[in-house]
Amino acid sequence: MTTAVQLARLRAQHAAILSGGDIDRVARVALQLGRRLRDVEQPDNSRAFVLAWTDGYEPAVGDDGISPRRLSPIPTLTFACCLGLCWTDPSAPPYPGTPTTAVDIIQTATALGADDRHVKGALRSELRAAGLIQLRHTEVYLGPAVAAWAPGQIESLRRFHGSLPTARKEHGV
Repeated sequence: MTTAVQLARLRAQHAAILSGGDIDRVARVALQLGRRLRDVEQPDNSRAFVLAWTDGYEPAVGDDGISPRRLSPIPTLTFACCLGLCWTDPSAPPYPGTPTTAVDIIQTATALGADDRHVKGALRSELRAAGLIQLRHTEVYLGPAVAAWAPGQIESLRRFHGSLPTARKEHGV
């Protein structure tokens, strides 16, 4: 497979298995494009690579946070719930995080006023398609797109970590 096809596969699938000389070739070309390969462990314990940003080439982080991909309000809220429930330690990298359940995400999002059908739809479609989450049966994991976030993006999110929605047992969620 050519290097261009490997890079396209990484962008389209969010994570892909590379081997041997492909790793070095793709890494060299990615570096020329302001990107880098990052080796990540998948929820099924397999190893894959994601196409991450090289420091200084990542999308700009503004006062309003990060918005390289636009999601509508319910998928954004649903992802905020996923991030809040899976990224429990803000001093650690968000990926891979801790798995949570779809039920906990749905309960957290509906407690904030979202319709459960729309939350379920966001989990099944938009968030998975964006590589932001992975679903394994009833468990939800942060996806490989999160592993590709640049350090500056993660630092920006750390400032808001305490504002992320989490399951609050004391409120019945």
